Amino acid sequence: MTVYLNAVLVVDNVVMENQLEREKPIYSLGQTELQSHSNPLYFRNIFISEIISEKRLSFSYKMNVLLNILNLNFFLERILQQASTTSGS
Repeated sequence: MTVYLNAVLVVDNVVMENQLEREKPIYSLGQTELQSHSNPLYFRNIFISEIISEKRLSFSYKMNVLLNILNLNFFLERILQQASTTSGS
């Protein structure tokens, strides 16, 4: 797990342990719990994202990414063409 707090790296690639059931590995899926101990604690603007390894990316996902890149390139080329024709006149 890697954690950034206010854009500052505070935990860098640490393997998490199962604190409740020490004989079992940590669950790969499930809920995330935030807690405090006897003091008021407030959470806001929490963003959680899964980092997907190259092996887990499906073919269709890779094709969607590729098509999005190609569409973006086509869009940018059209903008540049329009800019060059309008600046030439």
